Amino acid sequence: MPVQSCSDKGNPGYKWGEQGSCYTYTAGDEKSMNEAKSKAQLQGLAARLNGYEEKANEVSTSSMGSGLKNPQQGYSPKKKKKKPEDVFKDIEKSLTQWFEEKWVDISRPKKGGGFQPCGREDAKSGKYPKCVPAAQAARMTPEQIRSAVNRKRRAESTQSREDKKPINVSTDVKKASVNVPTNPALYARVKAEAKAKFDVYPSAYANAWLVREYKKRGGGYRTVSKSIKDLEKEQKSRTTRMIRDSIDGALVDIATLYRDVMFVQSGTQGALINQEFASDISKMAERIPAAKTVLKIDAIMSARTNLSHNAAPLLTLEALMCQLAQA
Repeated sequence: MPVQSCSDKGNPGYKWGEQGSCYTYTAGDEKSMNEAKSKAQLQGLAARLNGYEEKANEVSTSSMGSGLKNPQQGYSPKKKKKKPEDVFKDIEKSLTQWFEEKWVDISRPKKGGGFQPCGREDAKSGKYPKCVPAAQAARMTPEQIRSAVNRKRRAESTQSREDKKPINVSTDVKKASVNVPTNPALYARVKAEAKAKFDVYPSAYANAWLVREYKKRGGGYRTVSKSIKDLEKEQKSRTTRMIRDSIDGALVDIATLYRDVMFVQSGTQGALINQEFASDISKMAERIPAAKTVLKIDAIMSARTNLSHNAAPLLTLEALMCQLAQA
């Protein structure tokens, strides 16, 4: 439907189609005329967004000379929700609200709290900012902010910033539902049985047997989003790391004890690390051969190395205790 000339109260203007609003302009003012024409064109865009669809040109079959039908009949609404002028007003309102919002860069936190504003001068170079409304940023958790920034960085890593447009990345984490066992211990036992029972695992038959047997023994599933599952995985990783760090700290303390024993055995003049156990260290130095002291220290250092390579903590400690008892 074309933009047409119109008039309202004696003033010239433009409108979209036959039923559109007439946007007037000052005669002889080119800028005012262009603004009125742009508004009419936007009204046409709003109408199409609201469901209007242009049909192919139709020729009347009553006579070859009748030509095209009325242009107004060349459009038919799929489902009319609002009048075009109302949709146009809604678009104008949304754009106004968008410009009035305060946007912040969640990839640039401030030291005292909050985030750097978007559109600042130093944001023109370096990595693209991840901008969201300040109100939304205040509601986001640290995990959500980190996830949004990381996904933005991964998307932008596919191109250089020079002469490139930014890649828009959704701030929200996609929450695809997954089923997780409500009884992880039971599920682990049944899974181990499935691996022993079937030659090929995982497979369609093995997985079907696993689900059936797990439910038969009273197990169930709960539906969670991937984002929650990821948080649980991160929490589990932090717990594992904390346990390994605690064990490593204890092994270092034991190693310093045998280091003091080795100092006493070699007659080296130096301060003991564990001065409060000086009497016990002296007794150990007399009872344990110097060569075995060196072997004990090596065993402790090997255990620390194994733990750093994600060895099972319990098995590592059991092996170490056996070595310390034999050496």
